[in-house]
Amino acid sequence: MPTINQLPRLDSLASGDQLPVYATAQGDSRRMSVELLQDYMQDNLNLPDNSDEVNFLQAGTGAVTRTVQAKLRETVSLRDFGADPAASAAVNNAAINAAFASGAKRVIAEPNAVYAVSAQIAIPSTLEFDGQGCTFSVTMPASIVFFQVFASASIKNLTINFNNGYCYIGINFPNSNLGYIELTNVAVKNVNDIATTYGTIPININANGNEIRLDGITIENITKRTNNDPLDLLGGIEGIYAFLPSSTSVALGGYMRNIEIRNLLTVNSVGTQVYEVANAIYVACLPASDNRARLVIENVRGYDFGKRLIKTQCSDLIIQNVYAEAINVIAQEALSLQDQEPAPPAVVARSYNVKVKDVVIRGKMRYGIVSSVNDALIDGADIDISLTGTNSFYGNNALGIGLSGDSTTITNSFVSAKICLFISREYGTYAGDLKNLLISNSTFKTNESGSLFLEFSAATTIASLESGLFSNIVFDASDFPGGNTVLGNSTNQSGFVSFNNCVLIDNDATTNGGSYFTFDKFKTINVTGFTHLNKNATSLINRTFRVFRCGSLTLASLNLQAKPNSASITTDTVDSLIVSGMYVDPATTNAIVMTTTTASRLSGVNRSKVSFNDVASRQGCLFAPEFSSGTTAQRPSSGLIAGQQYWDTTLVKPIWWNGTEWKDAANTTV
Repeated sequence: MPTINQLPRLDSLASGDQLPVYATAQGDSRRMSVELLQDYMQDNLNLPDNSDEVNFLQAGTGAVTRTVQAKLRETVSLRDFGADPAASAAVNNAAINAAFASGAKRVIAEPNAVYAVSAQIAIPSTLEFDGQGCTFSVTMPASIVFFQVFASASIKNLTINFNNGYCYIGINFPNSNLGYIELTNVAVKNVNDIATTYGTIPININANGNEIRLDGITIENITKRTNNDPLDLLGGIEGIYAFLPSSTSVALGGYMRNIEIRNLLTVNSVGTQVYEVANAIYVACLPASDNRARLVIENVRGYDFGKRLIKTQCSDLIIQNVYAEAINVIAQEALSLQDQEPAPPAVVARSYNVKVKDVVIRGKMRYGIVSSVNDALIDGADIDISLTGTNSFYGNNALGIGLSGDSTTITNSFVSAKICLFISREYGTYAGDLKNLLISNSTFKTNESGSLFLEFSAATTIASLESGLFSNIVFDASDFPGGNTVLGNSTNQSGFVSFNNCVLIDNDATTNGGSYFTFDKFKTINVTGFTHLNKNATSLINRTFRVFRCGSLTLASLNLQAKPNSASITTDTVDSLIVSGMYVDPATTNAIVMTTTTASRLSGVNRSKVSFNDVASRQGCLFAPEFSSGTTAQRPSSGLIAGQQYWDTTLVKPIWWNGTEWKDAANTTV
């Protein structure tokens, strides 16, 4: 007869099955049904009837005893309150709200379920909601917030589908000082909001006192009909809007990462794109406040993202690993790094310390990157944009990088645009000209006829460059001539600019064309180690440098292989010119032509290729002494400049060329 430990497991038996005969404590044998045995055990072992009477002990050191009921109630399913993919929206509205109001620490949905919803959903207290891949299929009236979150919450694995209907705010975190705000693997999509009295915001976050944790966010297919007023913020789209609501706001930092934005569009009544607010990601603060977001925005992908992919107005930001492409929807900027936008002509501290690294920007847009913050770093930008033929309301000239903040560094970057680099600080809005621009190890490439590499203060209403350093830059006009690149203007005199070890690659198939640099109204210009090449080696370019109304111009170690039609360098109204070492192609007629350049010092320059347009320039030019020596028979006979000296070893004395013949110190022809 088997003993009790030889009996089969109870959970292996079905209802009504009989147990084998076994020995009881009284020594007799019995057959007993599963139900009788359960009753027997209940009666004899004093098992509790309810889960609130059953104890639970979590594995691990330090765990305390709780009831099974308390443990089970930690997680609530939407189905526990009646939510069902087959239920009506009215049923699901009530059930989902009841689940979130239950006090549970964790709420789950059925995996991959689709719930019809038609009313506001609220999260009143801190919890975690795991949608497990579910979708809220939403049909909402205009101007209603859909998901209202009043506490710290973690929402993940959820899609909110507005079914091409209204969306005022998709997910709203309106409160300060929650501690953290977390969205993981959340998508908001398919909005076609035709109301024009308010904006559309898929994700809205009060950042004051909160740490932002966004990971795996998708926002796609958002169309907003606007009132066609570009200054009316209520008529546009803010995809992810994180704001600091007061001048004393403090964000606790955090991250926005692994974000994809697709198809944001503001339209008029007939569906045509209009100039209106449409920011895919916007980190905002009040004007004239010093807000530090301490936020990392990374791994962002934007495709037809509206007006701007990322707009910021805060300090202490890192933006990295971004891909922005505008093909069907024309954009104003991929990245807009703004200050606090005071009302002109107020002068306030700018936003500062913003780092941009490894961004790729493509397509149809006005600016690749525009920055008005101080202490900005742009490292590894790859920009190739154009507005040719678009008749864009943003203007038909694509600008690679626009700057108006001080102490900007651009390095390891490639920029191809109608104007590659543009200074856009309005004159008088902020004190002084743009300071401390540092650009290194980068390439600027012209991509259409009439392009410019640099435009610094072409307009008289724009401030100029106080100081800038360009080091190891390739200016590539091998496909399209760069035209007349402008540095400075006739009204706002710029300060100091330096070019070290730079290369200009020219391309001109006709005379009097190609690329060159114009310096206008600069105080000091230093150029060292500059090379000018022409892709079409047999054609003539216009020049290399045109220097007009400037102070000090210093040129050293120039290698000008491109052949100019008239002169490699022209100066007009330059106070001081110093040249130390300059090679020009032998076919070059004039290396330098001076006009009203009254103090020049030249060395290492072929004197025969220096020309003067006025007497003062000629009289003010001093050539470094050029000595050669040899026998009388070895005297040079070509390329001679009046005053050139020669040591005649046959006569054993110095002689000078007077322009027509050699003379000794006594002015005797020798």
